[in-house]
Amino acid sequence: MKDSDGTRVVFTSQVRGWASAAGASIVAVTLLGAVFAVAGALATVGGISSLVIAVVVVLLTGAHLATARLAITPEGIGLGIGGSRLRRIPSDEMAEWEVTRVSWLQVFGIGLPLRLRTTRCLVRSGPALRVDLRSGERLWVSVADKVGAQQLLRQTLANAKNKDHDHE
Repeated sequence: MKDSDGTRVVFTSQVRGWASAAGASIVAVTLLGAVFAVAGALATVGGISSLVIAVVVVLLTGAHLATARLAITPEGIGLGIGGSRLRRIPSDEMAEWEVTRVSWLQVFGIGLPLRLRTTRCLVRSGPALRVDLRSGERLWVSVADKVGAQQLLRQTLANAKNKDHDHE
């Protein structure tokens, strides 16, 4: 299987977290309503209230952000949110990793260890991959298949390490 940019993928996980997207959208819509009400900005655009337009935009954004993607390739991993391009992480940049479980609060960053550089692609409670990079950054991504991700990442990193030793 190949990714959109032609990279060979050995494992892919796509997780949808509709509950967290709905919760975030409800909060955002409520805040938008309050801001529009206080500002008195309930103007119409082509006969449609600007508040309705704003609510639709927030809901579509929430639906887009409700998907976390992980791809394991022979060279490392790729991760992203929604339909955005995957961020590629070469295996030699990974210091350590583990497949773990995150709670609903941790999806929103509450209860995760505080670090200066953290990237979260968490969209629901449940299994997640945590990767610490050599640069000090910590990555979190929701995964659909905890066992599959763990086995293939272990195998991919072992193959990369053997490949590095062959070139020495």
